Amino acid sequence: MSITNGYSVDCGTAACCGGGVPVIYLANKTDFDSITTDVNNKIDSITMNGAGVFYKFDMPDEKATSSSTVARAGCCGVYTLGVTGVFECLAQANLDRLNELTSTCCGFVVIIVAANGERFMFGNEANRAAKFQEGAIDFGTALEDDNQSTWTLQAKQLTPMRQLDSTVVIPV
Repeated sequence: MSITNGYSVDCGTAACCGGGVPVIYLANKTDFDSITTDVNNKIDSITMNGAGVFYKFDMPDEKATSSSTVARAGCCGVYTLGVTGVFECLAQANLDRLNELTSTCCGFVVIIVAANGERFMFGNEANRAAKFQEGAIDFGTALEDDNQSTWTLQAKQLTPMRQLDSTVVIPV
């Protein structure tokens, strides 16, 4: 592969690229079948196995995040893609969700929704599901401290996360 395009800053949309992940969708990797992409490498369709669906996780304001790193391996990039979510206010239902995340051996396909509404998928490559990496349960010390559990899912794959075309309906 060789470079095929340059890059320029679009001053009209630069202010709309604020951070944060207000919504995370997770599907069991075993429920996911495939994607197709358009000529711009955006996902234009999602196919699930049987009655498989994505589950929607609404995140508290300004607490969830996603990050990616890339390292060179030979002539390939290896992308480490992650998302960290939060379950606010400790309750048994939230602890049960955390336990489900830690106990899912086959991993997940992840769709994150950025603060600007754009959606991105990772964990969908063959044998490259996103898996539970770490979590924490925190009661805080002072009354104003967070009372929550946090969790991180991570995948390694040979391609960066892919953007979903705005017309794609997420199967929920």
